[in-house]
Amino acid sequence: MTSTRGTSDKLYSRSIVFTLHLGFAFCGVMVVLLGAILPRFSEQLGLNDAQAGLLLMTQFVASAVAALFVRRHLWRTLRRGYWLQAIAALGVVLAPPRLLPEFFGLLGFSLGLLMTTTTLLIGRISTVRRGSALAILNVYWSLGAVLGPALVSRLPSTVNSRYTYIPAAILCLFAALTLYRNMQGLPPAAGPTPPAARPLLRLIIYSSAVAFLYVGVESALGNWITTYLHRDMASSFERSSLSLGCFWAALLLGRLLTPLILRTIREATLCIAASAVSAAAVVSMLFAHSAFLFLLEVCVAGLALAPLYPLILSAFLTTAGDTPHAGWVFTMAGCGGGIVSWLTGEVSTHIGSLRWGLFVPATAAVLLLLLTALRRGREPVPAVTLSNGLPSESV
Repeated sequence: MTSTRGTSDKLYSRSIVFTLHLGFAFCGVMVVLLGAILPRFSEQLGLNDAQAGLLLMTQFVASAVAALFVRRHLWRTLRRGYWLQAIAALGVVLAPPRLLPEFFGLLGFSLGLLMTTTTLLIGRISTVRRGSALAILNVYWSLGAVLGPALVSRLPSTVNSRYTYIPAAILCLFAALTLYRNMQGLPPAAGPTPPAARPLLRLIIYSSAVAFLYVGVESALGNWITTYLHRDMASSFERSSLSLGCFWAALLLGRLLTPLILRTIREATLCIAASAVSAAAVVSMLFAHSAFLFLLEVCVAGLALAPLYPLILSAFLTTAGDTPHAGWVFTMAGCGGGIVSWLTGEVSTHIGSLRWGLFVPATAAVLLLLLTALRRGREPVPAVTLSNGLPSESV
């Protein structure tokens, strides 16, 4: 009887992890969707780069703020995130243009709830090899980010780009009403003892800064690559969208390789090496004068950026333990995605060149390398090996 129950719990745990992975893939689609349709979206609504950048910033900053609301009752928060995303997606489709910032803000807020909650759930479930587990989770996010631009590129030019959010509303309603309606977890186990207040504060500040810069670089590239190729390099909308898909595909490949690479080198070593290569690739984009060379640099940047975010979160969660202040790291990460994307649009509008706008993520990539190099050479103390149970509704 005990063996049967243990097998049943294990299968239940795996099924829950699988649905969390699928949900994270959906989040990947939704995060990059606006960037993928941005050229056509801006053209249909008559937006300049600054106005488009404001929508991007609204979405990402709202996503950042949402992370502060994820503390307890994780399964309940997950369901609320899907409900809010369904409402936001319908609003983007139906609302007048003047209300789009509000609905993109709500969309970002719901994405922040979903991504932060899912990451914390996977981090608490996977107490062994947490870096690899978070890398695998982000593989699904990258898979969604690859599929999104690929699907959008096939839409006829006569289709209103806002209609791309209709399937999202349907899927969110399905998830809220079925997948996570009565979700309950197995009893939680205690995590590692968190550090004292002052070391924890330093850890939060450092991890928040690194996460801010990383997500800023990744998001700015993801949001502006399509527009840059379409406008500055005279590439068609379809080819520009597929080029963005190449960036996310490179990110996906890098995250698939991360667990294998971590079997041979330490997390800190991989983090520094990846930061150096990504900084070189992003800076070199400023000097690319052909679409082929730019695309090559985009792919190299995607490969190098791939392991960074899972490693940043793994180092923080392993050292900080089960702290209620983890939301600050996710908040600053989201702020980075919004602010760096917005600044890119602002610089582009004021100077009149998106190439100069890309100077913003290039600067962020160099700062990310400098901060990563300051990381201590030793790995964080590994978490205590726990049971494979899921956090319960009280978590």
